[in-house]
Amino acid sequence: MNAGWVKPILRIKDVEKLRETVKVGDKITLKPTMEKVVIIEKFPYLLRIENLKWTQREIRTISYKELLFNNMGLIYNREEKE
Repeated sequence: MNAGWVKPILRIKDVEKLRETVKVGDKITLKPTMEKVVIIEKFPYLLRIENLKWTQREIRTISYKELLFNNMGLIYNREEKE
């Protein structure tokens, strides 16, 4: 690590702001695979997304925290570590 590295901080306020701004029909690019997906349904803690390029329309869920990590360019590994 160099002196310029800063640990990213995820705050509840950031997740709440993302929850308010995301709408059904928004298009998102998931970073590691660079696949383009569309939000088809919103829930209080999850988003239902769908990849429209595949012939079998695969529907998956993604959490708001995972989407925030994706927007920051980081990989979310689903393990809660303090």
